[in-house]
Amino acid sequence: GSDVTLLIDSKSIPVIEGTIENAKMGLIPAGAYRNKKYFGDNVEIDENISTHMEDILFDPQTSGGLLISVEKEKVDSLLNYYKKNLNTDFAIVGEVVQKEEKFIKVR
Repeated sequence: GSDVTLLIDSKSIPVIEGTIENAKMGLIPAGAYRNKKYFGDNVEIDENISTHMEDILFDPQTSGGLLISVEKEKVDSLLNYYKKNLNTDFAIVGEVVQKEEKFIKVR
C-alpha cells in the first residue's frame, strides 16, 4: 500500500469543452460508475463537489490523460519545460501529503 494521500483540487482539473454540460444531462459512460464502485471506498469527495463533477472525475475516458507527481522544488522547472515544449493543456491539480484515512481526497 501507499503511505501517501493525493489531495485533488477539482477546480484546477482541465475539463474538455462541453464535458460539464454533457454530465449535467446525464451523459456519463457506464465505466464511470464501475470506477466509482471499485475505487469509491478509497476516495473522499467533499460534499461541496457537484454530482456532475464527481461523475467526470470517475469517467474512464481519459484517452491517455496523465497524472504525474514531482517534488515541490522541481515544479517551476517542469512547468517551464512544458510551456516551451508541449502543445497541450496541463495544470497543477493537487498535492501529495502524508497518508490520511483515504488514498484520494477531492475538494
